[in-house]
Amino acid sequence: MYAMYNYARCCQQGIGVYGKERERENYIYWYKKSAELGHAYAMGVLADEFRVWGPDSQMIYWAEMGEEKDNERSIEILVTQYNRMGEYEKVFTLMEKHAQKGDVRAAITLYDWYSSDRVVLKPYRDYNKSLY
Repeated sequence: MYAMYNYARCCQQGIGVYGKERERENYIYWYKKSAELGHAYAMGVLADEFRVWGPDSQMIYWAEMGEEKDNERSIEILVTQYNRMGEYEKVFTLMEKHAQKGDVRAAITLYDWYSSDRVVLKPYRDYNKSLY
């Protein structure tokens, strides 16, 4: 799992590899192999790659897989995507889950959102939760 991840990084960054090894299909293949074995960082890289290059279904899939392993990159991608899609309930659920685990960034995000004046977030405004 770790060797596959490291090899994928080398292929992506062009470290010690040449020709077809540097092609996107190759390093995506190795990131997937590593992620399928449970490598959380590989899941985050895949989510980020598919965020840029698509398809969105693959981005969401790998971000959700990485989020289950507390991968920060995956969490950020999910929050951004859910926010864009207007799925605020999912954002709050995700942030509350990670804030309860001690993720300070999630707690700060919740504080900001629960006390926000943004129109779309007004139904969620809750100063008591914000203070908590």
